Amino acid sequence: MSSREGIAVLLDEVIRMLEKRAREEVEKRNPKRSKRKIAIIARKIAIGALKYSILKIQPEDQIIFEWEKMLKLEGNTGPYIQYACTRCKGILKKAGRFRRNLNPKKLSEEEALLIKKIGDFPNLIQKIVREMKPYYLANYLYELSTIFNNFYEKIPVLKEKDKDIRNFRLTLVEATEKTLNIGLNLLGIEVPEFM
Repeated sequence: MSSREGIAVLLDEVIRMLEKRAREEVEKRNPKRSKRKIAIIARKIAIGALKYSILKIQPEDQIIFEWEKMLKLEGNTGPYIQYACTRCKGILKKAGRFRRNLNPKKLSEEEALLIKKIGDFPNLIQKIVREMKPYYLANYLYELSTIFNNFYEKIPVLKEKDKDIRNFRLTLVEATEKTLNIGLNLLGIEVPEFM
């Protein structure tokens, strides 16, 4: 696209292309799901990818559309953040009912980083409102997703034997999910039930 050269792509065309690519990926990962359900999920991912790719950019920066990067499940993309939130929901669903525990015996570095990042959220929202810069929120959600994914890779949650530690970690997962969900909602991005 180049407005100076008169080269433009219509928004409907961009969304259609993103949906098609998202649907192909979701079908690969979920072959047993219905076509209708896959289409709904693909639309949420496509719209989320597009919105996020615009909202994460500072107004003075140039927007560069790169189809493959926009839909990746890794890196600073909408689907990466949607996937982190969906992963949290999946963990909580597998865990079933648990007793929230806010008093850990000892914190790992990953747990401490996650707690700190979640704790930054209220002040960040105030800053965004004051300065009217939604890209702060987009970048925060990316950082939170990255910290959560690192936590999840290194720290056992569902396999933890000690019930108090397990409940504390599930409480952290729940807090992460709520923060990601609220943040994505504020950006107008829906969280799919699976990806």
